[in-house]
Amino acid sequence: MYDDRPSIDRTGAGDAFASGFLSEWARSGNLKNSVIMGSANASSVVMKIGAKGWNFICWHGASCYANSRKGIIMAQNLGKLLGGDVKKRRALIELRQMTRDDSDVRLIAEILARAHSIIRSLGLDPSNATAEEIYQSLMAIAPKVDKWAPFKASEWVLLDVDGQVISFNPIDVINNYHCQLPLGKQQTTYGKRGLGFEITRRYKNHPRTYNPAVERVVCRGGICWIEPKPKK
Repeated sequence: MYDDRPSIDRTGAGDAFASGFLSEWARSGNLKNSVIMGSANASSVVMKIGAKGWNFICWHGASCYANSRKGIIMAQNLGKLLGGDVKKRRALIELRQMTRDDSDVRLIAEILARAHSIIRSLGLDPSNATAEEIYQSLMAIAPKVDKWAPFKASEWVLLDVDGQVISFNPIDVINNYHCQLPLGKQQTTYGKRGLGFEITRRYKNHPRTYNPAVERVVCRGGICWIEPKPKK
């Protein structure tokens, strides 16, 4: 938190820092800017008791975020990985309203952690690797991706790098390699499907949700990859 901001109530400061940090990290991948955004968001929380109004926290060189709209920011980040259309973002916001917690923040944190683990295993630095470097490294190891340990849990891992959404799903990696697709025309179909499965699974298993309602929202939003029911 910023030292020059009066601290009245620290409740929620940690969650605010996490959401601010992750939203900027997903947007830019810049560690310094992410820490500053997290601190700005946390500072805005501690200055009053209760919910925040529609105040904006701004800092030099960054965009202004409506801090009371954390759900919208998270929906934008996840929605971009899924294709970026309005229906998916609305569905993600509605799912967040069902749980009334930071399930989406935790999911984004896990996606980043897994993606960065894979990038490091490729010999690259997640903080400064370009989309082209990451994509070409994936193409290089595609023939043996099924034996590459970090890919054992990457079915729903995608990452937005330099405006390009890259899938770490092994099937997408292999298909991109076999078809020799250049960056910009890469396949992300199976990564999106895997992320849809994971979103649906997490929200269906949440104690505050009702399974039919979750299925209705994800299908209406185009995230409709529901695991088939086992045959009797």
